[in-house]
Amino acid sequence: MTTIVNPGFEDFRPEKVQSAGNHQCVMAEIDKINKDLQELKDGLVDTSVRCHMLEVELATQFSPHMVSTVRNTKQDCAKCTETIRNYVGAVSE
Repeated sequence: MTTIVNPGFEDFRPEKVQSAGNHQCVMAEIDKINKDLQELKDGLVDTSVRCHMLEVELATQFSPHMVSTVRNTKQDCAKCTETIRNYVGAVSE
């Protein structure tokens, strides 16, 4: 019988896991694998959320409605600034 052993992992064949020491080593390795899997899962969730946010940002950046809103807001700010300058100039005279 041929057993394929993954590099970096212990040999988990039942005949190798006989003593309490080997059992503890195997359990420690399983705990390490579980920790690594949880880290990968957390990283995947974070990456997925970031990707979604970038997609939304990209979609709104080139949205005709958003471009129009930004243009109108910029024009309104310019008008407001001019009105305030005229008012301050009139009050200070």
